[in-house]
Amino acid sequence: MPIHEPRTNVELRRVLRKADPAIQRDAELFWRRERLLPRDANIGERLEELCMAGYDGDRLIELSTARIRYIDFLGVKIAMVRICNRVRQTTESAGDGDASKVARNP
Repeated sequence: MPIHEPRTNVELRRVLRKADPAIQRDAELFWRRERLLPRDANIGERLEELCMAGYDGDRLIELSTARIRYIDFLGVKIAMVRICNRVRQTTESAGDGDASKVARNP
């Protein structure tokens, strides 16, 4: 008997240190669609930080990045992790990218 039964159909794909052009394209579109990138964001740098991608079918709905840095005064490497999920949609037809149909949680 498994310890954990998944409650979704999300397929997690490990992308850490893998240059997968399809996932990188999906990641950039995801960040832009969800308005997660600041104007001055370096896309190339952010793509190098990709860790995991979660797909529901062929649509990217979850993404994580990690920035690994050496913290001199501690003498250790530490990872700063970002995790983002697609915004919950109010209707089944909201998947067409129309932001006016998307419900944002406060």
